[in-house]
Order: sequence, then C-alpha cells, then structure tokens
Amino acid sequence: MNSENPVSPEPPTELPVRRLLFVKIGVVALAVVWVWALARVLFNPAPETPDSALVGRAAPQFELSVLGQADATLSLADIQQDGKPVIINMWASWCVGCATEAEDLEEFYLANKDQIQMVGVALQDKPADAMAFASYYKASYPLVIDEPGRTGI
Repeated sequence: MNSENPVSPEPPTELPVRRLLFVKIGVVALAVVWVWALARVLFNPAPETPDSALVGRAAPQFELSVLGQADATLSLADIQQDGKPVIINMWASWCVGCATEAEDLEEFYLANKDQIQMVGVALQDKPADAMAFASYYKASYPLVIDEPGRTGI
C-alpha cells in the first residue's frame, strides 16, 4: 500500500487577467444602467393626461333599465333634476377592480348622499349576476343595467 498522498493542484488564487477585466466591465455596465434608469425615473416628469374629445364635456344622455325592475327606467336627466353633482360608476360583476372598490363607493355614497347624486351602470353583465353583486356589496344608490355596454362606450 502506498502511503503517499497524491498531490492535487492548488486552485488559482487570482482570476486570470482577462476574466477579471470582463467582471470589472460587467460591474461598471450594470452600475451605468442602474444610474441611467434611476435618473429617468427621478428627472422625467409624469406623462400628461392624453388629450380627449370628451374631457370637459357633459356626459351623454342615457336611459337604462333599473336593475331588478325591467319595466322601470332611469335617465341621466332624471338624476340631474336637483342640480347636485352626479357620479356615474361603470361596473360589472365579473370585474375584479369593481369588487375592490364596491365597499368604498357605498361608504362614500352614504356619507355624501345629501350633496351628490350617484348611479351605478352595470356594463356587459347578466342581470342576475349584477343583482347578486349589488346585493353582496349592499349597494344602496340607484343601479341600472346596460347589457350591451353602449353607455360605457
């Protein structure tokens, strides 16, 4: 039996010069990209709201079926009769964002119903699904339905 230990080569203690150069260039490049991205965020103003033919114009008139009352309708003119500001909330039972805001809208309406008018327009929704959504979130402001979604457009 041979008691000699085979000699293993020692790992290099320094990276080869070429490899070290690539590492330094990579670190500098990443730092430059990071500083550039940070400068773009900090020094570029927020984009302005895009121009729209609808900004500053009155909402178009509509007349829709009251949710859960197929024979009753509600129009924007009906809501505007008392001269209070009108909030029109477009929503759908299948809309995740609508579910997120539903409780806040109801709370806002209850706190401000003497100063505002509010109507919820269920867009591209099935009446039964819209009714279930409204019931779940206890919507107490007037709700109408626009199954084809023309009013929202």
